[in-house]
Amino acid sequence: MCVDISDQASAASTNHHCESNNTSSVTDSNEQSSFSDAHCHIFPYVTAPGAQSIMVPPPEAISPSTTLEAIRDMVHRTQTAAAVMSTDLGDMATVCALQHLMQESAAAAADPSQAQIVPAFGVHPWYSYKYYIPTSEQGEAEAPALTGAAKAAHYAAVLSPAPDAAFVAALPDPVSFYTVLRQLEAHLVEFPEAIVGECGLDKIFRIQNPFYSATAAAVTTTDATAGEKTPADRQPQQPKLSRHVVKMSHQTALLRLQLEVAARHTRPVSLHCVKAPTALLDLVRAMAVPPPALCLHSYTGSVEYLVNNWYAAERASVKLQQKQQRERENKGKPVNDDDTVAPASAPTFPRIYVSLSTIFNNDARHATTFKDLVQAIPSDRLLLESDHYIGEHGWDQMNRAVATSVAAILGGTVPAVLDQTGENFRQFCRVPRL
Repeated sequence: MCVDISDQASAASTNHHCESNNTSSVTDSNEQSSFSDAHCHIFPYVTAPGAQSIMVPPPEAISPSTTLEAIRDMVHRTQTAAAVMSTDLGDMATVCALQHLMQESAAAAADPSQAQIVPAFGVHPWYSYKYYIPTSEQGEAEAPALTGAAKAAHYAAVLSPAPDAAFVAALPDPVSFYTVLRQLEAHLVEFPEAIVGECGLDKIFRIQNPFYSATAAAVTTTDATAGEKTPADRQPQQPKLSRHVVKMSHQTALLRLQLEVAARHTRPVSLHCVKAPTALLDLVRAMAVPPPALCLHSYTGSVEYLVNNWYAAERASVKLQQKQQRERENKGKPVNDDDTVAPASAPTFPRIYVSLSTIFNNDARHATTFKDLVQAIPSDRLLLESDHYIGEHGWDQMNRAVATSVAAILGGTVPAVLDQTGENFRQFCRVPRL
């Protein structure tokens, strides 16, 4: 199935070709051509001055290679262009530090193309519960973290089911989301190449249990493997995830604010969406001025919803804009058969990109859906991603594996897929050259 987003005759639109390369053979995926990673992360235990890890590492998780310098060297060695996501306020400084390293390296080499990282800043829906939106009386000024009764009221309002007092006491004191937004805007100003992400909606995730201990889990696993009995005085290990979910109304409110910042700074957004396609689509449609482009990362929705909703909305927006342009050229007179004039300020709709990963798309369970997605996504809107930790073992092979599968489906070559998705990545990020 092939989708045309816009009228190819329009000078303002982009051509979308769904024909595959005539070359029928698939080249070796190990061929050392450069590649792009539209969505990856920094290992949670890697931190920089001023940053806070989103996880507490067990001692065995730390290794000498787990450094920003090691990541920089791997990026250069693999000739990668990658969008590196933050997920919370705590790890934004780490993404900043990595980008500073990349820029210093490029300056020392007198080669701007070596700065191959696109930093991304946002709050993942998994961490949305930690933030509150101040009331109109409080305003957008620096607001304090919530404690005591205010903290309990916040968590009762945003979590379902409402947590008990012990659970609330173990959770962090909620921080004003305007603190996040100010930091987000500061990063976008500092890095003109930066995008917004990872943010989005997730209907089914449960927040982490604050009583869970990664170290205790590792000890329990070691004891069981060794056949040792757990001492009677050791408390049973708590489950990693709680039973509490973040209400969609709260997630949507925080996402709307992040999308508004992205739109204000004309930056694309990398989106997480699990079991909430209509809520996300409705939010985007309701924006008078949305961000210029959205990436539905590791897309796991249906092909039909993608084509009949996301791409249909974009196609309708493009056609309306083309009609407005023709009417301006025709001095306001209607130019189509229905004899109506297009509204002067009709809302636009973002360009929609879809990124596919080995972890969530390119496996045996999703083989049929993966094939249908590859055939449905316009060739200039397809992105490849790892959704893995940049620089970690096996990271550089993940996108090559996806590219090999895409080439096999389309009857093309791996280098051709890497070249096309690399160009798509540059267009999505609006980066002239990486």
